[in-house]
Amino acid sequence: MQLYRANVYRLEPTPEQANSFAQWVGACRYVYNLALEQRREFWRPGRSITYLSQQADITALRAEVDWLRAVPVHALQMAVRAVDTAYQRFFSGLGEYPKPHRKFRHDSFTLPDPAYLGFRRYHKNHGAIKVPKLGWIKLRGWRSLWPERPNLIGPRNARLLSVTIRRKADHWYASIAWSEDVADRAPQNRPPVGIDRGIKVFAALSNGRKVEPLNAFKRIEDRLAKAQRRLARKVKFSANWIKQKAKISRLHLHAAHARKDYLHKRSTEIAKSHGVVKIEDLRIKNMSASAKGTVENPGTNVAAERPKPLNPRPGLGDVRYHARLQALRARWRASQGCGSVHLADLRRVRRGGCRQPDRSGDVQVRPLRPHRQRRR
Repeated sequence: MQLYRANVYRLEPTPEQANSFAQWVGACRYVYNLALEQRREFWRPGRSITYLSQQADITALRAEVDWLRAVPVHALQMAVRAVDTAYQRFFSGLGEYPKPHRKFRHDSFTLPDPAYLGFRRYHKNHGAIKVPKLGWIKLRGWRSLWPERPNLIGPRNARLLSVTIRRKADHWYASIAWSEDVADRAPQNRPPVGIDRGIKVFAALSNGRKVEPLNAFKRIEDRLAKAQRRLARKVKFSANWIKQKAKISRLHLHAAHARKDYLHKRSTEIAKSHGVVKIEDLRIKNMSASAKGTVENPGTNVAAERPKPLNPRPGLGDVRYHARLQALRARWRASQGCGSVHLADLRRVRRGGCRQPDRSGDVQVRPLRPHRQRRR
C-alpha cells in the first residue's frame, strides 16, 4: 500500500526571505481569487472552465505583471489547482462552495516539484531547505529517521512529493510531504472499539472509558482578554496595533498546538491498543449551532434554550482524522468563460466591465459584481 506522510518544521528566514514569502503568498492568493472569480462570473451552460484552461492563462498573466514573474510559476499553478480541487469537492458533496481567500487566513503556497528542492543538515537540531529563487532557508527541529543518512527527510525508499510553506502568527512553517510503499499489515487480534463524541464528555469509548476534554482555551482566556483590551485602545493598523495583534495570534496558536498535541496523544493510545476503531458519523456543526439559528432559518423556543448554549469542545471534529492518522502510523511502524476571456483579461476588467454576448448574439458590456465585504 501507499503511505503518505508530512513533517512540519518551523523556518527561520532572514528579513529579506520573509518579505519574499509574504509577497509570494499574496501573489498566490491573488491568482486564487482571480481564478475563482473567472469560474464564478463567466461560467455558462455548455461552457466549461477547467484547470488546464486556467493554467494556460498564467503565462499571459505573468507576462503583464512584474510582481507575478518574481513568484515561482509552480506556486501559481498550485493556486489554480486549489480552485479546481475546491470545486470538485463541492460538486461531490464533500465541501462548501469555494470562497475567496483572505489575508492572514490563507497565507500559504505549495512547491510541488522536488527537482527544485533540497535539504541540508547543519547540526543536531537545525537544518535548511532549498527553495527556488531564494536559496537555502534555515529550519528548526530537524528529525531524520535514518542516522546514517542525516540529509534524508523520510525513510530510505521515501519519495518527496511537495513542500508547503505557511504563515502562522508571524512565523513561517514548512510542511514536507513524502510517500513510500509499505506492505499490508496482517490482521491483529486486538479488540475493536467504538467512539462516541459529545459535548460534555469529549469522547466515550464502547469499553466504558471516557476521555475528558482538554479545554485549552481556558488556559489562555485571561491573557487573551487582557490582550484584546489593549488592542481595542490602540489606533487601528498602527505599528503598536500590529504588534499587539501579533501577540493575540500567538496566544491562539499556543492553544491550537495544545489541542493538536492532546489529540495526537489520545489517538495514539487508542490506535495502539485496538485493532478496529469505529466512529459515528456526526454533524459537528449542528451539535454546536446556536439556538438563535440564522436569518433564513431562525430558531424556535430560543428563550428556553438560551441558558444552556452548546459550545463545542476544542478539536471535536478532528477526532476522526487523528484516529485514522494514528492507524496509518501504526501500520507504517509494523511494516474557459466569455468566449476567450483569460485570467489576464479578467484582471484588466475587474473594475470595469467584461464583454459578453447577450441572448441576441450582440456583444454587451456588463460590469462585474463587486465582492461583498464582511461586516466587522
